[in-house]
Amino acid sequence: MRLANRPTIAALLVTALAACASHAPRPAPANVPVYPPIVTFRSATVAGAAFDGITVDVGLDVENPNDYALPVVRLSHAVSVDGVQAWSGNAPASVAVASRGRYPVTVPVFLPYASVPDIGARMASGQPFAYRVSGAVGFQTPAGVMDLPVGWEGTLPVPKPPQFSFEGIDVGALGALALSFDVLLRVQNPNAFPLPPGKLGHRIAVAGAAVGSGERKLPPVGPGSTALVAIPVQINPFGAGAGVVSAVGTALQGAEVPVALEGQATFAGIPIPVHLESRIARKKK
Repeated sequence: MRLANRPTIAALLVTALAACASHAPRPAPANVPVYPPIVTFRSATVAGAAFDGITVDVGLDVENPNDYALPVVRLSHAVSVDGVQAWSGNAPASVAVASRGRYPVTVPVFLPYASVPDIGARMASGQPFAYRVSGAVGFQTPAGVMDLPVGWEGTLPVPKPPQFSFEGIDVGALGALALSFDVLLRVQNPNAFPLPPGKLGHRIAVAGAAVGSGERKLPPVGPGSTALVAIPVQINPFGAGAGVVSAVGTALQGAEVPVALEGQATFAGIPIPVHLESRIARKKK
């Protein structure tokens, strides 16, 4: 009877030991030491320019003292121009610094022109602007993301503003019931990159009389190219007054018409003042 019970007791002991083992706490993994890398700023060079902003390749030298690679995951940056903060953000990165060595790392950073203080006046002057950056390089480590400070300063070029000029005036109806015409503008892009679509808020006067205001869409313009834009104007003789109708009607019948345009063009959030005043040729039918 005792012999018959021995396998059962042994089986129970094995089962109990297995149960205890399954609930035993596992040893915690050994802590991996993390030594901060040494980051040195090397250069900031223009990698690409457009009317809306500029891409700067930020070159860093990173010395990794650890026995494992450190991925660079981001470059946080705050940019100030003339002491005024213009940009801040994070530029993602996807490069790893190998263990035990010093390696170059390049992170592209896009800086939008619309955030630069007084960008319209800076573009008109054509002078580059000075900037200062304070930031941090983020490394992915076994203990989480480690941010190490980095900073630099330099100068950046600005795009040239588009040029506006009168191309002519195309007269439609000249009668007692309506005066209608198109003011033709030429938009020139002096840059080596495309000008994006924009808009033009305007006020137009003919022979000293205000004849209309509004907003007109502007087409994209290729590098070094021009585009023509027609601004339609229609005068209601019953609402404009006899003096305005007479002065404008007489001016529109001449070979040249005195026209003035005041307004503001906007491209990629950048305001460009527009002031034109001239006698412009009437287009012949």
